[in-house]
Amino acid sequence: MCTSHEFERRNLIRLLSYAVGRTLGEIDTNDIFAAVENRPRVTGVAGDVIEQSLLGYPADNAQRPDLDVDGVLMELKTTGIRKRRVGRRDVYVAKEPASITAVSIGTIEDEEFDDSAFWHKIAHMLFVFYEYESPNAVPPYEYRNFHVRGYNFFEFTGDDLDIIKNDWQIIHDFLADIRERCSPEEARREYPNLSTLINRQTVYLDTAPKYPHPPRFRIRKRVVDQIINEVFDGTRFRHIEHPLYELPEQYIGYADLVERCHELTLQYRNKTVSQLAEELGITTTLTDKNIAEKVIVAMFGGEERKLSKIGMFVRFGIKGKSITLSNSESRTEDTKLVAVNFEDLQELEVTDEETGELRAKRFEDSELYSFLNDHKFLFTVFQEPSTEAPLADNVFLGFKLLDLAYDELLEDAKACWEKARWLLLNNELRLEPCKDRFGNQRYTPKTHLPMNAPNFPKASEYDVFIRGTGNDAAHKKTINGLEMYHQDYWVKGSILVERLNTIDIID
Repeated sequence: MCTSHEFERRNLIRLLSYAVGRTLGEIDTNDIFAAVENRPRVTGVAGDVIEQSLLGYPADNAQRPDLDVDGVLMELKTTGIRKRRVGRRDVYVAKEPASITAVSIGTIEDEEFDDSAFWHKIAHMLFVFYEYESPNAVPPYEYRNFHVRGYNFFEFTGDDLDIIKNDWQIIHDFLADIRERCSPEEARREYPNLSTLINRQTVYLDTAPKYPHPPRFRIRKRVVDQIINEVFDGTRFRHIEHPLYELPEQYIGYADLVERCHELTLQYRNKTVSQLAEELGITTTLTDKNIAEKVIVAMFGGEERKLSKIGMFVRFGIKGKSITLSNSESRTEDTKLVAVNFEDLQELEVTDEETGELRAKRFEDSELYSFLNDHKFLFTVFQEPSTEAPLADNVFLGFKLLDLAYDELLEDAKACWEKARWLLLNNELRLEPCKDRFGNQRYTPKTHLPMNAPNFPKASEYDVFIRGTGNDAAHKKTINGLEMYHQDYWVKGSILVERLNTIDIID
């Protein structure tokens, strides 16, 4: 019978500490890289080095936790990270979601969470992080140059554990329902929805690849990012553990969020912004353009005024925004999605998660695609009584929850990503004059110099587009020899309104 490999925690930490700062090649005492030097297709070579060379146990594919650490069974996850510039500092982020174990269609339906193969894998985990120090995908042999950067003994606890349980139950119940009501042929037609419709209902987990390929449980990339932050930024997984940043109610799934939106709508519907501000104790001026965000947070019982600092919204990947309805139109501003990662755009190949083979990179491998699949917008809907009415007179109607991974938006995003990628890879990126609506050259207010911008996909051409932001030269960077401001992906407000018009207010 296969058993987990035994370690004393203190000795395990000694080995891990030795590895930090060294390359995988320096750690490799078993000549693992020599064995893959001429092999273009190998999966998990970094994990092989950590397991076989650093920790000293042989290759092991048994479906149980890898380690027994002082009597605690523990799963080892060797995880790639990349350095990204966020604002004015560098941070580490996950290279990809963390794959855990097979979904095992046909047997999971008979499991309970506490006895499931999945739970045994994630109850206690050891993450070992290596930095993927190449802008492009490399063959397995080149991993020898990548450095180990840190490690994390990790467990899901509290609300986070309840979220994981709820996600697993959603997946379990979906498959159990198929088995109960479908013939084998019908079931094969239903299973692909596991990685589309069901992924939209889960918070921390998703499944990939899409059936008929054998699906696996994965921890979403944005969740792995938070686990990484514990090591390199000192940020606890549960965001900032302080009452200021937490909400009074427990949320373990999007269904809980929808139910709370329903309750708040019954409580506050038809009240004006000024009435809400007074009732909720918001002291900011009523002309503050962020008043809607502050109203959302206060409605949910949060003390912090920024939605991006509230633990639940961070964990659920929720972005807050407002939409204003008038007698003639619905409107909301263009919305920033995520920063443009130029290394991501220029990467030619990726390593296939299933085969280990280098293949051409697709939009589905991009960070933009990952962001859209990992985030949702919660819109607060207001009614404008008249076009002349001040913001304070707008009336609250309710909430709409918008999934960003709907087909039309993904197609728009793909077109934008592919055009930007083509410009970069074909050396067609140019700086063009910025003009006003009359076609006249614009000038910077401070320096009175002509304003220029790169010819990335614009709002006049694409629904998802790229726009630069920055106040001075300190915010500029050089791309393909051209100096430009920080660039972000945006989506047109009109496109969001169009989609929102097809979605009912949560009632």
